[in-house]
Amino acid sequence: MTVSYNWLNSYFGGKLPELDELMRLIVLHSFEIEGVKKVGDDYAIDIDVLSNRGHDALGHLGVARDLAVILDRDLTLPSRTYPLADFSTKDYITFGIDDTELVTRGIMRVVRDVKVGESPKWLADRLLTTGQRPINNIVDITNYVAYESVQPVHAYDLDKLAGNIKKIIVRDAKAGEKVKVLKGGEYELGERMLVVSDESHALDIAGVMGGADSSVDANTKNLLVWVGNFDPIYIRKTRKALKLITDATKRYEQGISNELARVSMDRTCALLSELAGGQIAKDEIDIYPSKQVEAVAKLKLVQFNSLVGVNLTSSELEGILNRMKRAGYVWTKIRDEYQIKVPGERLDVRELHEIVEEIARMYGYDKVKSKLALKNDFTPKVHKGFYYNSLIKKLLVEQLGFSELYNYVMSNEGELEFENSQVEGMSHLRSSMVPTIERNLVQNIKNADLLGLDQIRLFELNKVAYLSGEHWALGIGVKNTHTWKGAKESVMLSEAIKNLEEKLGSKGEWQIMGTQSGAIAEVNIEKLIQNLSTPSSYGHVLNATGMSKKFKPYSQYPFVLRDIALWTPVGTKSEDVEKIIKNEGGPSTNSGQGSWLVQITPFDTFTKGEQTSHAFHLVFQSMQRTLTDGDVNAVHVRITKALNTHPGFSVR
Repeated sequence: MTVSYNWLNSYFGGKLPELDELMRLIVLHSFEIEGVKKVGDDYAIDIDVLSNRGHDALGHLGVARDLAVILDRDLTLPSRTYPLADFSTKDYITFGIDDTELVTRGIMRVVRDVKVGESPKWLADRLLTTGQRPINNIVDITNYVAYESVQPVHAYDLDKLAGNIKKIIVRDAKAGEKVKVLKGGEYELGERMLVVSDESHALDIAGVMGGADSSVDANTKNLLVWVGNFDPIYIRKTRKALKLITDATKRYEQGISNELARVSMDRTCALLSELAGGQIAKDEIDIYPSKQVEAVAKLKLVQFNSLVGVNLTSSELEGILNRMKRAGYVWTKIRDEYQIKVPGERLDVRELHEIVEEIARMYGYDKVKSKLALKNDFTPKVHKGFYYNSLIKKLLVEQLGFSELYNYVMSNEGELEFENSQVEGMSHLRSSMVPTIERNLVQNIKNADLLGLDQIRLFELNKVAYLSGEHWALGIGVKNTHTWKGAKESVMLSEAIKNLEEKLGSKGEWQIMGTQSGAIAEVNIEKLIQNLSTPSSYGHVLNATGMSKKFKPYSQYPFVLRDIALWTPVGTKSEDVEKIIKNEGGPSTNSGQGSWLVQITPFDTFTKGEQTSHAFHLVFQSMQRTLTDGDVNAVHVRITKALNTHPGFSVR
């Protein structure tokens, strides 16, 4: 949720703390902040609203109520008053709802004689800060109210609806019924999808997106304002089926208090009167079959102190509860129990632990002192699968020279396909590791020279899924580079499997296959270890081995590979040649940017007569930029010159 600093400030008479302090308080008491950016004379603050706070905090007022409690300051609510004209909504429409389980409340009101034009600068600026594009004052008002209160609002052009008395109904879509939506495109609707309809056709997809046929334009004079509340599961299913995500669905999916429909309708009418000269009907049609029950949370001081781990006095707790009145909470105390009426929009606060968390947030978790866990005689049992998975990883990495892979369990092939995949190439749960390991070998062989490797050895330990179930599997792959002089990939793979089985003390049924990308094998881990005993402790599996591990960042820029070969006197070691190459390819060659020569790998040595030939791969790469041929040539020339001037050396 992107909130505007200036918008929030308007609720406090411009008396909010400076931006940095405000963000510190928000993070400390309410939400994580993903980022902030300056927009004109305003700041857009990107806050991470978790699903339990979507009911209220996907609107500026919800965030402002938190700040009112945190700062203990008065909150000035926006005006919801407006003059009433001498005509009735019922003079223009009838309104009904077929399914009041899916549509929990619906309000409609006619507004006449609006003047469509540009929005005032303050409103347009606030929308721009939150990432919305101003369109006209009518559409902007409905968007503004949604971003203020959470509750979506929609305005139809009344004169575009069929009939003299418009017969409006929220109903199930007919089989194959299509709706053209505001942002372009036409959607064919299915079962249990709702539409708002007049007597001729569907006007929109209820709770999802407005329709194009009844949209407001420059010629609009009269409006039908609609505010509805929907079952969140209906919204989620419809959104997923149509693959249509909108600001409205994001809010409705969280669940919105039915009480906000009244608030948003009044706020919309107030702004239409003020900013568009609208004449507001003296009444409305409000279908609200099951009133929202007022929530009362009960709490005792001893419960709060025990659950949070503090030792507040009753006066300290009551001080926090008094601050929470600024957000709409009302409390009374009966003997030793606090009865706390929860604001209607806070659907997330119902049970004891929820009101405790709410009070603790406002108290400040930073004030809760940490305590050491109590000692006990509990000894955890060894999980057989975890033990052997860890042991296999340890053996492959530390003794057999493999590197571990972490791949997605989703792939573009497998026995189990997702009904509604959102990511290309991840439409299935994979039933085999072979395709992904094959891709990993192809990707990593490209960087073998940079890594100084003449063979790529990879493994992955993860789950694979079938129609019949799932199991843990181990996949390993071997790929030789062009400099490898040992056995074939299949032989090396078989040797690795044999060594692993010997160290484990168990044999498995491996699927071994050769591909153009290398040799790959896969085994069912659960079957491999089924006859092994469960150890009494994790022991050496979790102990450090003393391996020297070095970590370094890699450059994001491409590397350049060059080869160099030279004759040297018999007996010259490759290490002696490497020292000269390294010295000449060091930092002095590139103006203090660090050495571009990042890898020297000997790949060929032979003796002929009184001379020994040494050949090396030289890998060049910069941490700052992409190297040009000219950059690399200059360093290569320096290296060649230094080698040729060394006694008995001659570059070939």
